[in-house]
Formats: sequence, C-alpha cells, structure tokens
Amino acid sequence: MRLLAAALAAAAVFAPAALADPPDTRTHVDFDSTRTITACGFPVVIHSEGVFTTWDYFDESGNLVRQRLHVERAFTVTWSNPANGKSISSVLGGPVFNEWAADGTQTQTVAGRERLFIARGEGPVASQVGRIVFVVAPDGSETIPFVAGPWDLDITPELCAYLA
Repeated sequence: MRLLAAALAAAAVFAPAALADPPDTRTHVDFDSTRTITACGFPVVIHSEGVFTTWDYFDESGNLVRQRLHVERAFTVTWSNPANGKSISSVLGGPVFNEWAADGTQTQTVAGRERLFIARGEGPVASQVGRIVFVVAPDGSETIPFVAGPWDLDITPELCAYLA
C-alpha cells in the first residue's frame, strides 16, 4: 500500500478508452503538506506542494469505478536534511489512473515522470520514470504486474545517501 500511496502524487499516462465518457465529478485540490520522516537514520523534512484536479467516474449504482488525478500546475516534492541544509527536489507530472473492480481490486497505472530527483552537477539521484501498474487485492496484498523504465520502487535509500 505504501507504493500505491506514493504513486498517487502524479505522472503522465495515456487515457484508457473507457475514460472517453465525461466524468461525474471534477475537483480541484490545493495540496501543501510538510512532514518529517526518520527513515534515513536522521530527520528528513518532506514538503509537497501543488494543485491536483481529480475526475471521478461512477457506475449506474453510484460506485466509484475510475479516477484520474492530474497535476494542474508545477507540483514540487522537496526532501531536506535540516541538520546540514542539503535538499533535493522533483517536479511531478500527471495524471494517475485508478480503477476499481466489482470485487474490490484496485488497479493504478502511472506513466511518465512520477519523480526525478536531479542533483546539480551530479545528475539523477533517484527516479521513478516510465510506466508502472500496481494492483491491490481486496485483502490488501499488492502486486506490480508491469514496470518499465528506470523506476526505483523505493527511492528512500538513494535520497537518504544524497542528503547525509
């Protein structure tokens, strides 16, 4: 579920044919979040800021069956080490597609540039670029049936090493 939640923060993907129908709802959300994690062995501040638009599609019974999240303006994620002042940022892309099956299975497709952290003078530090499909079964188990491109499933080790 951790990967699924992380992937919600953006990417570019080709719309499935089923998305040709107009959405039932469209919502614009200003997103501004700062949190501190300790996964690096030292505190890291993660700041995420941008605007999402979400399109929701419902079936005849009113069940959410499809959702598209799109980054409307520059959406930036910055990881910072407050102890040494070092930081690194990535501008996200969009959209992300979520689909729910009748049995409760959720499929999420992310393609394009989800995250690409580039250090000045050093090049890419961590990347989630390409296409990935997450499937979460009703019991919460997660599988990744497809991944292409330089997609680091866990970018934390690379970012921690850079910020140390």
